[in-house]
Amino acid sequence: MTAIRRSLILSAAGAFAMLAALFPASVNAATEQTPAFTLPYELASFAPPVADPIQRAQAATAALPDDDADDAKSEAPTAAVDQAALNCMAKVVHHESRGQPRRGQIAVAQTLLNRLKSGNGRFGASICEVANQRGQFFNTTVYHPREDSDDWKTAVDVAREAMAGNAEPAAPGAIFFRAAYAGNNGFFRTRQHVATIGGQVFYR
Repeated sequence: MTAIRRSLILSAAGAFAMLAALFPASVNAATEQTPAFTLPYELASFAPPVADPIQRAQAATAALPDDDADDAKSEAPTAAVDQAALNCMAKVVHHESRGQPRRGQIAVAQTLLNRLKSGNGRFGASICEVANQRGQFFNTTVYHPREDSDDWKTAVDVAREAMAGNAEPAAPGAIFFRAAYAGNNGFFRTRQHVATIGGQVFYR
């Protein structure tokens, strides 16, 4: 009887081994770990979105008080000044109108700009070309005023203000001017008078 029972047990073990070989998935399934419990939503969805650097900078600027925002704008880089043009214009202002009222000096600077804007290159394609045109002003390359003088500093300041477009038109549209003491010759009698400022008369 014991031999018969042992034979049955061995037969059953053999049969189980055969089933395991034939159906490995069904056997291994019993040993697989139960999947971890997951929430029906992502906790990350509750976190605020992370803005990119540009969005963060814009948000920070928008959050500034008005005064601080204005300060931030004033610290923004500005376009570089054309130093050569500034120097040529300042020399003309200094040579032609030093000692005149500031408005008159502004008018002289704006006359150069008006000539430049007149088109067709009639007076030159740059401020320095306008300033150095033969028969008009003078050769700025040989004119060297003292740069530590108040008159020169004023001329540079006037030129910078005119080039930046921050000055109201002193003699609107003027492209010519003369000293008042020089008299009104035939050329100027054919031009439209715009303004008389200090000792200078402006025409278009």
